[in-house]
Amino acid sequence: MARRSHKSANRARGYAESRFVPNEEGLRLFDVEVQGVASVAAELIAAAARANAPVRTGAYRDSIHIENREDAVYVVADAPYAIWIEVGTADTPAFAPLRRAVAQTRID
Repeated sequence: MARRSHKSANRARGYAESRFVPNEEGLRLFDVEVQGVASVAAELIAAAARANAPVRTGAYRDSIHIENREDAVYVVADAPYAIWIEVGTADTPAFAPLRRAVAQTRID
């Protein structure tokens, strides 16, 4: 027995066929608004990460910044040794200022 396509099965049940047509202007405005909220959230997280950062010379703390890219907003610590502060080493436990900043930041 041949199977019906979803469209023909829906027509047989009396359902109307519909098509999604995106509102391009609405999507663009939504993207701008989401980007703004993401930037505010990133700024709060970066400030919390700087407050949580260990300070010996201040270079790590000062390397924490925001990068706005086409697809997202990132909070970045780009000191050469940032990964070891975040995840630790065999001799030093993880300090994790970025992870702790994300966990403690609440955006209402």
